[in-house]
Amino acid sequence: MRKTLKVVAFGGGPADAFIKAAGITDSTQQTAIKTLVNDLNGYGLWSKMKAIYPMVGGNATAHSYNLKDITKFQIAFSGGWTHSSTGALPNGSNAYADTKLNDSLLTPNSSHLSYYSRINGNLAGYDIGLYSATLGKGIWLTLRDNSNRFAGGIFQSGSSGEVTVTNLDSKGFYIGCKNGSTLTTFYKNGSSVVSSTKTDTTASNYNLFLASLNNDGVPGYGYSNKECAFSTIGDGLTDTDASNLYTIIQNYQTILNRQV
Repeated sequence: MRKTLKVVAFGGGPADAFIKAAGITDSTQQTAIKTLVNDLNGYGLWSKMKAIYPMVGGNATAHSYNLKDITKFQIAFSGGWTHSSTGALPNGSNAYADTKLNDSLLTPNSSHLSYYSRINGNLAGYDIGLYSATLGKGIWLTLRDNSNRFAGGIFQSGSSGEVTVTNLDSKGFYIGCKNGSTLTTFYKNGSSVVSSTKTDTTASNYNLFLASLNNDGVPGYGYSNKECAFSTIGDGLTDTDASNLYTIIQNYQTILNRQV
């Protein structure tokens, strides 16, 4: 059951700052952002986020802003993207986005990535993260690859660190997280779908990308064609956190009439 949240004042807060920076004038979109901030705070998840990309506003500028702090980690889009009211759609061939968030700002044994996809695609590409071929380590998610797998690694070394599970539909909300020095867990729509004991590694000192992986400073390992309607980067999440985050994000998408 979704708990009742304390009503908070939005004036002068991050919701208003985001709405102003992104130039959002639509009342429904404003309500969605304010509800999102309220719910993240109410569930105790706001403090666990370093970057929150709501992908609302319908254009590249609006989609670039970080709700957690509009002065940090503003996305730089490159290649072929289509920006609309439903999110940011990469073309699957040369589109990627630099979040400007370096993995050295994350804690290897307490980190997460999330991505809300409105598209069912299975290109041989990655949806968020980085993997340094030179260093042989990274942090990444692919929601459905060309082998029909939901796969990823959270501060892992090489392919041996990748956790995989069969997935035939990439639509929905995906989370990969590390909680503690070994437990890596992956979630789809708030439920754990696979977990594994993997020893974490250190940061690669590269920025995380959307729609591809940052491979030693350039996009690598293919491109995504999955429309991004929300993404977060931050601290590790518990099973309860992951479930609550899905509840919050699905409610947000429903307000915007773009839920899947």
